[in-house]
Amino acid sequence: MIDLYETIQGEGIHQGKAMLFLRLALCDVGCPWCDTKESWEAENVPLMSIEEILKLCLKSAIRSIVITGGEPLMHQLNPLTKVLRNNGFSTHLETSGAYPL
Repeated sequence: MIDLYETIQGEGIHQGKAMLFLRLALCDVGCPWCDTKESWEAENVPLMSIEEILKLCLKSAIRSIVITGGEPLMHQLNPLTKVLRNNGFSTHLETSGAYPL
């Protein structure tokens, strides 16, 4: 993980809703329009356990979380999304679409 922050969703059907954004490191797509190129490499990003991520998320009153990156589909997200769902979060995914679901 490189970032967790609260903001208002600016796109899609959830536009205008308060969301937690969880930005994960790693990306091998390299979209030229990317606004977070610092998320492409993981060398300087400390690893965090799912439990550590959950603890940070639970500090917020917001229970909708957008998992983004980098390219979040480079990670196996099932364990994370299951823990989030079991703790009352709805999860959303922002991806480049370069990886099949």
